Amino acid sequence: MTRILGLFLYGSSLIALLVTGGYIALMIQAFPVEHLVSYGPRIPAVAALNARWLPHAPVMLFGAAAVSVLGAAGIWRSRNQISNRPFALAALAAVNYFLSLFCAMSLLIAWFLLPRLANMG
Repeated sequence: MTRILGLFLYGSSLIALLVTGGYIALMIQAFPVEHLVSYGPRIPAVAALNARWLPHAPVMLFGAAAVSVLGAAGIWRSRNQISNRPFALAALAAVNYFLSLFCAMSLLIAWFLLPRLANMG
């Protein structure tokens, strides 16, 4: 049962990475970096910093998914007996979920929320 749960968590975390990468690519295509000045003259430093790396986030997320698959294959097929492989897969899933949530929240906060708040007053 724990093996199935570990595989489910890991598989769903890979799906989360890929979906988040596609979502960020679509959002940046719809709202490019020039969108930040549409709220007003003030651009927060966090938004300017995230404007440098967020356009590359889909590539980073797809790369993280590829590295995660290689790591999971290494864990699953290792010659040394790993006592708790489902826990190792769940730990990889936690890292994948964290990366996915971090990139999605960075897009939401730095692309939309902070520029609007900075130019309200």
